[in-house]
Amino acid sequence: MAPQTFGNRFLVEFRRLGGSTRDWPDRALTLLDQADRRQFIDALSKASSKTAKQLVIAAHTAEPEKLAKRAVELTKGAHAELVGLLTGLAAISNSTNQT
Repeated sequence: MAPQTFGNRFLVEFRRLGGSTRDWPDRALTLLDQADRRQFIDALSKASSKTAKQLVIAAHTAEPEKLAKRAVELTKGAHAELVGLLTGLAAISNSTNQT
C-alpha cells in the first residue's frame, strides 16, 4: 500500500473531526488528496480567506492531523471563512487544468 500523502492525511482527519467536504469541488478534493506538503501549501496560498492564510503558516511545520484540527476549529460557525477556503480549493482545480 502506498504511503498516505500530506493532503490525504489532512482530509481523513478533517472529516473524522466533523469537517465537511460535501460542497468542495471534486477536482480540488482529488488534487488535495494527492498533495504533498509543498503542494498543499501552494494550493492554500491561492486562497484569499483568513482561514487559508492561517493554515498556510501552520502547514510549514504542523503535521496534517493537527492542521485538520485547526481547520475544523477555524471554520466552525465561520461560513464566510469556509467560502474563502472553498474558493482557494477551486483555484487549485482551475490552475491545474491550465497546465
